[in-house]
Amino acid sequence: MTVIEQPRGGACYYVHASGKKFIERMRVRTPTFANVPALAEMLKGCDVADVPILVVTVDPCISCTER
Repeated sequence: MTVIEQPRGGACYYVHASGKKFIERMRVRTPTFANVPALAEMLKGCDVADVPILVVTVDPCISCTER
């Protein structure tokens, strides 16, 4: 497992291999994917006009959250 710091936060890469030709398991946790639950909490009870500025504070990368 490797954790590296990226501009949006920490990224975690987990790779499990048995020494054969193919990887048995791989998991990637991107910073944006980890920040989405916090964004959901920030949006509770806020005005619609506040939504864009709250989303920008998380600095989302939409392609990171598409799975």
